[in-house]
Amino acid sequence: MRAIDIVGERFGHLTVLEHVPPPSRKGRTLCICRCDCGTETIVSVDHLRSGHTQSCGCLKKKARLKPQQVTCPVCGIDFEPFSRKTKFCSEACSHRGNSAYVHGRSFSREHRSWTHAKGRSFNPNAPNFPGWGGRGITMCDRWRDSFATFFADMGSCPPGCVLDRIDNDGPYSPENCRWATLSESMTNRRNVPLVTVDGVTLPLPEWGRRNGLTSATIYARIKRLGWSPAEAVTVPTFSSWERGEQHRSAKLTAAQVLKIRSEYAVGRITKAALARKYAISDRTISDVVNRKKWRHI
Repeated sequence: MRAIDIVGERFGHLTVLEHVPPPSRKGRTLCICRCDCGTETIVSVDHLRSGHTQSCGCLKKKARLKPQQVTCPVCGIDFEPFSRKTKFCSEACSHRGNSAYVHGRSFSREHRSWTHAKGRSFNPNAPNFPGWGGRGITMCDRWRDSFATFFADMGSCPPGCVLDRIDNDGPYSPENCRWATLSESMTNRRNVPLVTVDGVTLPLPEWGRRNGLTSATIYARIKRLGWSPAEAVTVPTFSSWERGEQHRSAKLTAAQVLKIRSEYAVGRITKAALARKYAISDRTISDVVNRKKWRHI
């Protein structure tokens, strides 16, 4: 059977240049076509004549792209849609057009943050409701019924960030919310101690970050050692060469340590007697003798 000559003919966005000499393994006649975008591709003649193939694939790529500007059929305003399915500029216009508003971000990080914030603020069955809605935390009316408004106010969530309220006792609202890193959000919690130094009040971890100290060090200095807040957040930790007598918690001198070890080594006195003699605990005497403390001498 003689093949049909379609060289020079146009099918959709494709123009036939020439036939491919050998037929395909399925017996189909192939041809080389040039797309309007400039790409050359090999297509079956059957697919061209049936309309199955109309481009090199660029039409599908363009269809998947979100349009830059569309016109709302209700109010006539040009707007940038969330996705290809978005037809209305707002939920109000979608209600007037008797259609559901499609924002195209149902599985986005922003939508999950908005949904979870609403749930813990208004749903009594939510496991974390007592810490939010149960103590009066709500969401403003502007955000409660409209994710599009929430997204317009907050914008896209930067990588590695979460929705955070600046004031822990305030509502979810544009002036009280931000996208914060996980460390910033963990610092901005009700159970994080606040430390005031020279009239400046900051969370304890923030003082640690500013002065190169750990939260555990500052907390121990204030609660266990009785330091003042100013000393606790400003005094640097002691390095190896600042140990011994230079340590602010030192109860012994280097000479006393050497004498304790020599007295215990000759067996003249017990650890308990040494503890009473130098007014320190038995545990400290044991650590000194076994070189768990004062190891540098």
